[in-house]
Amino acid sequence: MRALSRRRARTRRDAVADLSAVAYGGAVGEDLRDREVFLEQFTIDTARPGFTMVAVGEAGCAYGSALDPEGDWWRGYFGEPPNQIKELISRERAFAVIGLMPQPDCRRRGVASRMMGHLLTRCGADLVAAFAEATNIPAHNAFVGWGWTRTGSLRTDATSPVRGVWTHPVQPNKPPPDQHANRKAVSR
Repeated sequence: MRALSRRRARTRRDAVADLSAVAYGGAVGEDLRDREVFLEQFTIDTARPGFTMVAVGEAGCAYGSALDPEGDWWRGYFGEPPNQIKELISRERAFAVIGLMPQPDCRRRGVASRMMGHLLTRCGADLVAAFAEATNIPAHNAFVGWGWTRTGSLRTDATSPVRGVWTHPVQPNKPPPDQHANRKAVSR
């Protein structure tokens, strides 16, 4: 397990795009449009304040960034985000997991749990949030197994899927439990 700097993550962007294609069930280079969309979004993500990335060789990677108090992370939230979340975001003490991508052959072996634990340890936040499509049952099961709380749902626009919003308080030096549930890649 190793942490990657923003610069190193950018130099590995093609490898991360390949990993994303495999982790999300496609084939490397299968849909060039999807790949280009991913690469554009990855470039934006690596420029976000507090960008942090961890990788386990070729087994997978996880990354995220600080939740920007002026950002649009909560656009489309059904209702009002809980006050504690709004307060931590306003104090710049919240972090969003943007990508969690274990290779399919590494699932159910604790790789995602270790990546998530390492990412949470490195992020320096008091609260971490993640967003998973409502239909992504393996991701929801993983969050439950890790002790996360389903805080609500959001839909960023009329054509996007409904995503569950999951949050977890960060306790220094205490990564989430190593659950060996089937994990599908998680993305916001």
